[in-house]
Amino acid sequence: MIRFTTRDLIWLYFWLLIFEGALRKWIVPQFSSILLIIRDPVVILIYLTSFRSGIFPWNIWTLILMVVGILMFMVSLFLPESNLVVVCYGFRTNVLHLPLIFIIGKLMTGEHFLKMGKTIIKLILPIAILMAAQFLSAPDSWINIAAGGEGSQIEGTAGNIRPPGTFSYITGAAEFLALGGAFLIAYFLSSGILSTRQLVYGAVGISIALSVSISRLALSYSFLVVLMMFVYVFFRPHNINRMVGIVMIGGLFFVILLNFDFMQKGLSAFSDRIEGASQVEGGASGFFDRVLSDYITPIQLMTDIPLNGYGLGNGTSAGAHLISGESVFLLAEGEWNRVLLESGPILGIAFIGWRVLFTLWLGLMSLQAAISGYPFPILIFGACNQLLLIGQISRATTLGFLVFGAGMCLAAINHCHFDLQKRAQNRKYPVSNKIG
Repeated sequence: MIRFTTRDLIWLYFWLLIFEGALRKWIVPQFSSILLIIRDPVVILIYLTSFRSGIFPWNIWTLILMVVGILMFMVSLFLPESNLVVVCYGFRTNVLHLPLIFIIGKLMTGEHFLKMGKTIIKLILPIAILMAAQFLSAPDSWINIAAGGEGSQIEGTAGNIRPPGTFSYITGAAEFLALGGAFLIAYFLSSGILSTRQLVYGAVGISIALSVSISRLALSYSFLVVLMMFVYVFFRPHNINRMVGIVMIGGLFFVILLNFDFMQKGLSAFSDRIEGASQVEGGASGFFDRVLSDYITPIQLMTDIPLNGYGLGNGTSAGAHLISGESVFLLAEGEWNRVLLESGPILGIAFIGWRVLFTLWLGLMSLQAAISGYPFPILIFGACNQLLLIGQISRATTLGFLVFGAGMCLAAINHCHFDLQKRAQNRKYPVSNKIG
């Protein structure tokens, strides 16, 4: 009988996150709806093994999350016209996966963390090549089919789709590229962990993928990672030479790749996409108004929301499909709006508050690690902070990258603290076990 360790199951969660879109689009599209929750049994198994080994994270974060989650579940269950299946799906969306952050943070340190980071970097170029092929193919090509085996991907501009790679939609590719970019820059800022060939391999992949993505989301997530690089160097100014090297190497690759037609076409389509969106939104001010509305609109809705809300799961597209037979947003598409409309102002604010406070805490811990000379936490935080704060976790892939990204950020923080304690005891450890 094969027995999986908790770490084995975390790796399975990761691989399903990377390839569940491929399963839903190309391999078994007839099971697309079921595959939305393919990682749920893995999460439950992880919890069972962690309970058995005594490593389940009983801390203030998980305890508060469970209390709020159970209250949301109970209140939703007793609402008029409550649908048990929809309520359970809503509980799964808001609560089920989040404790996994702390298990990943506890177990994936040291050599396990480094192995995971190297694996992510190895995946960047193959996924980038797939994205380029999707970008160059016709929208109705088999390679651009949507989840479920019907329809096509979201169009970007000029007849080109926004290529999702192995993921169901472009949002998954954007989230993966941000995480991959965070690891790549952190390895550049560190020494003796990856070879020059491996770093070049990843840099070429990132350049290709971003150029053909036609996705402002991918660009903004990557910008946050680069911003965290500047934060790190601000506190560790002796690393400025490495940062300048990253910028120069990135610029060099970009210039070289511009000689390829697909890169020129991708950048042209991206430019058209930004210009078109700018015209619709009213320029830069319109774009920022749109971003701010995700935070302001929920406040404006507060007085119009029933105290108990409309029930967990009703704001998700899957819940809407179970209720109406159509995959639409019955309540709201914005994340904070969804949470408030589903659970009401009291429990909704409690859940949003949990996410905000945990994001702030993780950011502060990452900043402390950066000041101590460890780049991984702050860079990975750059890749996952928006998902934690306001990411639409009703999307299965976004939920997965929120959990995995925050978990790896916490793992890097934990390793940093462990290593600092050992340094205080004047012990030396090999570079292969050092993060940063």
